[in-house]
Amino acid sequence: DVEVKTSFAYETAPLQKELFYLIGSGANPLKQPLLPGPMAVFMGTDFVGKSALPLTGSGRALRFELCADREVTVARTVRRKRDTRGIVLRRYHYDYGIEIKAVNHKSLPIKIKVFYP
Repeated sequence: DVEVKTSFAYETAPLQKELFYLIGSGANPLKQPLLPGPMAVFMGTDFVGKSALPLTGSGRALRFELCADREVTVARTVRRKRDTRGIVLRRYHYDYGIEIKAVNHKSLPIKIKVFYP
């Protein structure tokens, strides 16, 4: 068993999926590398989830993905507006507006990260 000080955040890329994923990050506290393989994640005695541990050198950053969480939702809406420009040569001009709305249905506040190109 290895105890790693870990911070958790929910991440999403709404262009690809409308889900938030629970991500853990920390650093390898050992003087030797952590070898890759399956791992179980606990917070105290509470089971958080399972993940795959990547090969992580001593003192190196450790990042692992746990699961999608349906209690945190995200919606992406694209609005397109078209107007005509020009006096002699009339051309269509499009303006796009993108709205991303995240909703936390949990009873506690959470940290989120939204990735958007």
